[in-house]
Amino acid sequence: MLGVLDADRNVFNDLTDLPSELRKLFPVNNPDRTVIFGDYTVCPLSVERPRWMQDVCIAHAENLVAKPR
Repeated sequence: MLGVLDADRNVFNDLTDLPSELRKLFPVNNPDRTVIFGDYTVCPLSVERPRWMQDVCIAHAENLVAKPR
């Protein structure tokens, strides 16, 4: 399980904090209703521990497909 944060280890406050390749796939009026599948490269921000969520930031995303939730 991964928890996605921005590079400064903050929870995303709005879509402007997301990488541009992801941001352009979210609808402006209702981003909470969209799921984006794809191939993600993430950078760890916390130590990996069994049964704990690990904090990461998204370094790269490709082959993205947006679907309604």
